Amino acid sequence: MNFNDTLASHLDSIKNRDIESYLATVSESAIIIMLNGTKIEGKPAIKTLHTNWFEDTDWSIDFKIANILESKDSTLACLAVSYTDKDASGNTIKFSYWLSLLFHKNIDSGNWQLVFDQNTNIKEN
Repeated sequence: MNFNDTLASHLDSIKNRDIESYLATVSESAIIIMLNGTKIEGKPAIKTLHTNWFEDTDWSIDFKIANILESKDSTLACLAVSYTDKDASGNTIKFSYWLSLLFHKNIDSGNWQLVFDQNTNIKEN
């Protein structure tokens, strides 16, 4: 699968809350840095995080690709994310953040896999 197909599959699996399709794009040693600075490391921990998140049905997410820097073995995608959720009282909350996704091409399989996911709040002017 080429990089663009992998990225599309990765993002679609999030929107569709499809844990198996999501995990198919994640490497065993992947790292996620959450908006609050928490570091999630390794596929088992990432699976737990996303399984719990995907079970929550009151959020929606949209991605807009801001930039892609592609090389032979690694590709960095920077996306602007619009996220809508509900707080504990049922009030709608909306926010935007940058999502930087680093994928590495597996030498043996030729498949692209997520190795690093960085979430950063967009600074409002």
